Amino acid sequence: TVGLETDRLDAVLAGSINLKTEAVNLMIDPREKSGLTSGFDLAGLVKMGGTLANPKAGINQAGVVNSAVSIGLGFLTGGVSILAENARSMTSKSHPCRDALHPWADIYPGAK
Repeated sequence: TVGLETDRLDAVLAGSINLKTEAVNLMIDPREKSGLTSGFDLAGLVKMGGTLANPKAGINQAGVVNSAVSIGLGFLTGGVSILAENARSMTSKSHPCRDALHPWADIYPGAK
């Protein structure tokens, strides 16, 4: 996991890169610092796959489902669910760099 923080954007890059086979499997989750959302998140829809020599962007099926549910709830609740999502994101600050750091014992159980 890699975290990125700027004055306008927080992002988390999570997944794996196999250096032996050069296979890439990454998800990128950027979040605007304003915290406001329309209920439709394009960033969660894309994943990176392929190899280091030939990377490919693909569709993150879980991201498509999450966006569809969020939009559907927005319509069903007359926008109340989107307002609640905005309120939650504005009160909870993300810290992707801090969250990406794991104690060595979390990575290798039994390590000191």
